[in-house]
Amino acid sequence: MSEGPAGVRPYRPEDHRALVAILEAVLAAGELGGQTAQEIRHLLDLLPADPASTLVALDGEAPVGFVTPHQQLLAVHPAHRRRGHGTRLVEAGLAFSRERGEAVLSLAPPQGSEGAIPFLTRLGFAYDSSLWLLRLPRDVEVPPPVFPREVIARLYRPDDLPGYVALVNAAFVDHPSPLQVTESIVRFVHERPDFDPDDILLVAAAVEPDRPIGFCRTKPITKEAPASGEVSLVGVLPAWRGRGLGRELLCWGVERLRGHGAAAVELSVEARNERALRLYERTGFERVEEWPRWSKPV
Repeated sequence: MSEGPAGVRPYRPEDHRALVAILEAVLAAGELGGQTAQEIRHLLDLLPADPASTLVALDGEAPVGFVTPHQQLLAVHPAHRRRGHGTRLVEAGLAFSRERGEAVLSLAPPQGSEGAIPFLTRLGFAYDSSLWLLRLPRDVEVPPPVFPREVIARLYRPDDLPGYVALVNAAFVDHPSPLQVTESIVRFVHERPDFDPDDILLVAAAVEPDRPIGFCRTKPITKEAPASGEVSLVGVLPAWRGRGLGRELLCWGVERLRGHGAAAVELSVEARNERALRLYERTGFERVEEWPRWSKPV
């Protein structure tokens, strides 16, 4: 990465504790509506998978804020605001996105922060889209998955890694918020002690069983009562859409999470992804929280 603004550098593993403290302070200030301390720590635990994608603002040698462009998150410790750290982080985020050939830098203003939107407006950001948090009521029945005969469904295996990464990238290349991952990032996640390969279901054409064409990834959120879980990703290759595979993958995700005691099942969806939003709402998911995102061309 090229030289960034003074006082901003890429993330280092030793920054972890300071970044946790920053987000906990923001959470305590009531500025991260819909987020829990556990979810915040999980997000930060994944930063070492791609350290260059997080940029840290310093006061002297101490981290006081950071931006993760691909997570649309910018945070500055409340005790260190109005000193230009946020502006420098935006400049660094724009440079990061520009170097990767991305069209815009998108940020989600922390809910509950009165100054977030005026700050973004002053720097040239405008409202772009929203991410919806959906929740499936406990009493809504969802049928078990029934896949068509032309495909087979099986659980993820370690040797699926290259094909799985290619599948994720191809399935989301035309998504309103494109998702791109690398083998090193996915391997880092899969080597964590909380990863369970049975949380991923792969679907492949029966005639090519080793080339997956769709998948569902689930993730427990809490294990203590009342347990909850998330259908974190559902993806199908463009050529295989329109055959009901997304619906059956979703049903599998719900069945797996409920089978492990999840009283609440959640998922997030881009508001512009109308096809997916209709599928989720037809299944019984309800909108419970909106996270607006603001963007600026890079």
